[in-house]
Amino acid sequence: MICRVVNETSFDVNEEMLKKCVRETVRAFGKNEDISCSIVIAGLDKIRELNEKYYNKKGATDVLTFSSEEEDYAGDVVVCPSYIKESTGEEGFEWEFCHVVVHGTIHLLGIHHEEDEKNGHTKQHEKEVEIINKVLKNNN
Repeated sequence: MICRVVNETSFDVNEEMLKKCVRETVRAFGKNEDISCSIVIAGLDKIRELNEKYYNKKGATDVLTFSSEEEDYAGDVVVCPSYIKESTGEEGFEWEFCHVVVHGTIHLLGIHHEEDEKNGHTKQHEKEVEIINKVLKNNN
């Protein structure tokens, strides 16, 4: 699994933790570990622009995914730490940052929570929490 982190901000990010989030997500869902992806760390203006241009939604968000048609390249997970910091709950920033990367990676793998709609996202969310806890436990 090759995961490249592209930080377009001055925000200090733990690249190794982000790569572990992707690696553990791919393993947890039994997907091809030979694929690669990028995690792009973007500012509020950039993620707002991407959200409006490609998703037709106004405003900024925490994470966007852009799947690739290339066989060995899953695509990009674009994350906005400023947005995450503003909306972080009781779990804390590091947990929430890891959560959006895991969630975005799941979308890159072609798994969408709409499929789990009847369960109120429960199954997917439980899997996300399991992955996050494993990454953070091994990260400390």
